[in-house]
Amino acid sequence: MSSKKFKSLDLDKLKDKKSRIVSTKEALSDVTSINWSEEVLSGQKKIMVGDNVT
Repeated sequence: MSSKKFKSLDLDKLKDKKSRIVSTKEALSDVTSINWSEEVLSGQKKIMVGDNVT
């Protein structure tokens, strides 16, 4: 188990922040998909995602 401490979200900082609405296409324009191996795609191998994976 991780012992990292996280700060709580400060909503006061967010309320004055300038924001704009973007389309899904624009929001995802620079996303790169992961090129999984055929073994992962077929379920023969598994992946683990996290910050403490060895």
